[in-house]
Amino acid sequence: MRTLFRWILLMAIALVVLSGLSSTLLLHSLAHIPDISISINGEALDLADLEWAPFSATLFGLMVAGLVVCVVLPLVLLLGIGLPLLIVAGMLGVVLAMMLGLGTLLGSPVIVIGLILWLLLRPRRAPRAPRT
Repeated sequence: MRTLFRWILLMAIALVVLSGLSSTLLLHSLAHIPDISISINGEALDLADLEWAPFSATLFGLMVAGLVVCVVLPLVLLLGIGLPLLIVAGMLGVVLAMMLGLGTLLGSPVIVIGLILWLLLRPRRAPRAPRT
């Protein structure tokens, strides 16, 4: 199962990298097609003037976003949700153990008297005949 998980994770990372590269190359190749124009907020975007700086900034942003999603988010979930739940469950377990211990201490004379009465008043079994 671990090997399958590793392969799925590696394929997902490869898919993200390949999609980022292909979209970068597609946008860069659009500059060489004369009939294509892109407008953002009513302003025409001249693809011929674009250099590699926006692409490197986009790549850096994708790497930071990937780091946040793969490292920071699981740690926040683990430490922000899992650890407090573990602490609460541990404290409930300690309280339960203390209550059981206190009940045992308070009820121990009754338990001992009940055990002695049971040993004295239980019905005796008839001894079995030895097999020959």
